[in-house]
Amino acid sequence: SAARPVQFDPSDDPGRGTALALVMAAAIADLLAGLSCSCCAARPLGPNKEKDLVPLDPLAGRPLDDPTMAAIVDAARALLPAGRLSEFQKAWCTQETVGIYMRARGGRVQEAADILAQALRWRADFEPLLSGARLPAWQSDF
Repeated sequence: SAARPVQFDPSDDPGRGTALALVMAAAIADLLAGLSCSCCAARPLGPNKEKDLVPLDPLAGRPLDDPTMAAIVDAARALLPAGRLSEFQKAWCTQETVGIYMRARGGRVQEAADILAQALRWRADFEPLLSGARLPAWQSDF
């Protein structure tokens, strides 16, 4: 017989919802622990027994105050409702995050801003879930 999705309403038993979320988080962590990138799998382990990762992109590692990164954030801000970033959205505009979008579009500011703004809108829409203020209802969220 086909597997059926698990359905429950956390309001029926708040402890059960929290327990299920913790079990699922542990299962996902176990799954991800066994994965590795094909580009990094052959690299030797460093002294801390962690993969030594070297950025392959010359754009990697720029500080957030880099003019290109600042321009990307400013252009993304202009694309958001009311042309502003919430505090929650600002917290996502780190060197690492903005750098991902910058590298994904080869340093082209407007193209990187377009996809950053899209991601920031999504994060704002799902802020209660991403911040942990609300547990997801697995069949309807995301």
